[in-house]
Order: sequence, then structure tokens, then C-alpha cells
Amino acid sequence: MGRRHDAYYARCILDCVFMQVRALSALPFSCLDPPAVVTPLLRRLDLSDYKVRSFWRFAKKIASRSGEGRAWTIFKFRDLNFNILLKFKHGPVYKIDDAFVDRISCLRIPSRCVEIPHSNLLYVYLHGSLEGSVCMRINVVHMLSRLAEYEGLGCVMTIKSLVENLIEGNFDDKSFDDLLCVMRVLWRYRKVLREFLPHVPLSRKELIKYSPAMRHTLSSLRKEGFPAKRKQSIFQ
Repeated sequence: MGRRHDAYYARCILDCVFMQVRALSALPFSCLDPPAVVTPLLRRLDLSDYKVRSFWRFAKKIASRSGEGRAWTIFKFRDLNFNILLKFKHGPVYKIDDAFVDRISCLRIPSRCVEIPHSNLLYVYLHGSLEGSVCMRINVVHMLSRLAEYEGLGCVMTIKSLVENLIEGNFDDKSFDDLLCVMRVLWRYRKVLREFLPHVPLSRKELIKYSPAMRHTLSSLRKEGFPAKRKQSIFQ
């Protein structure tokens, strides 16, 4: 029951992130630190009052865990780690049209910005650390919004589909195709990525080698009979 409960709320976070990406892509500027989840986004998912309260209890719990250094490691190369880090905050939230933005973005279009006080907010960051010291932190909603700007919403929806299947443990042929799509994006932007990654994985084998999260998921699925090999180049 607990695992199913966690997977359900993880899907809620994912859905809110991509609702935010769609809304932010319609703005005439980039928002650097948008929240991933706020209560109005949960309402759009038709969560009842009880489920909204339950979600925020879940969010506070997992955010406190990630703050203790138990974030989800998605990339590890020697002493360099990249984790998914969740941060819970309570305070005002700012809204422009359908997008929830940071205060700086609100100040750019004050006539269209609405402030909602006393709100719960959940942020999702890509957190990089080298030998235990923080070397970078990127807001994931902002990062995906910029990717949508350059690659189109179809690309980020492919990422959403891949993460959904990883959450649900449904890694099938469609998921493998989604993974290949992500690998092609890494290949196109490898020169940029090498500015802060000492090594950019450019094959499924390398991605599994350097991504503990992907390795753990595929290892579990192989025990259930998922095929370990399927040949296809990311450059096709």
C-alpha cells in the first residue's frame, strides 16, 4: 500500500512539472526558479481536499529525506554526483496566466501577476556535488522549459513518458524508444554538457553504468524477464 501510495504522488509531481513546462513555454521570458507543485496544480489533477492534504504530508516527508543527503542519484562519475533534490517551502506563490513563477518573473509583468499568500510549494532541483561540496543546482522545471524551447514540447513529453514508466515499473519497448530519444538529445548537446559533466554517456550501456537509478530499475525488471539487450544506435 505504501509503495503504491508513493508512486501515485510521484506521478502527481511529474504531472505538475509538465503542466508547468507547458504553461511557462507560453511566457515571453524564462523563469529561473519556478515551483514544481502548488495546490492549484493539484486541483487541476482533480485531487480531493483530503488527497491534497495527504500529498503535502508526503511532499514534506520526502523533501526532508532528500535534504538529509538521501536524494535520488541519477548520475555518478567518480566523485561527481547528480541527484534529484526536492525542497518544500511555505510562502507566497506568484501566478502569470496559467504559469506559477518566481518573484522576479512576477516583477517583469506586474500587471498580469497575481500573488497567492500562505501557499505550500515544492521545488525540484538537479543537484550536483563534487567530493561532497555543492557545485551546481538547476531548477528542473526551468531546465525542461528551456529544452522545450529548443527541442519542442514533444521532446519533453518523451522524457515524461520515460519517467512515468520508470515510476510504474513498466519499462517496455516504448520505454526503450523513449530512452533512445533522450540519448539522441544528450548526443546533440554533448559539447554543452561537457562544460559541467566530465563524461557524457552516449550509449545505453554507459547510461546504465553511470546512472544508479536507471541501473537499479533495469536490474529489477530483468529479474522479471525484461530483455537485457536490444541493439539500436542512438544516431539513427
